[in-house]
Amino acid sequence: MTLFKAILSFAVVFVIAFVLAGWFILPHVPPTPSQPVSAVEGAYWLPNWAGYIAGVVLGGLSARATLKSTKKRHSKS
Repeated sequence: MTLFKAILSFAVVFVIAFVLAGWFILPHVPPTPSQPVSAVEGAYWLPNWAGYIAGVVLGGLSARATLKSTKKRHSKS
């Protein structure tokens, strides 16, 4: 159950960080698309390397915190 909570925590935080980085960071970093695209098109999200990095880092920290808090709770009892 603990591993499931950590995986779920990672997935939720990854998606949130990916989307927010795509909206706020992606328009300001290279590579810029050769033609204008809107945020609802796949060409906008595929080169979102900033979103992948932010999602992995923040999702990993969230999963780690979930595992640590669960371990700490079980060691006290």
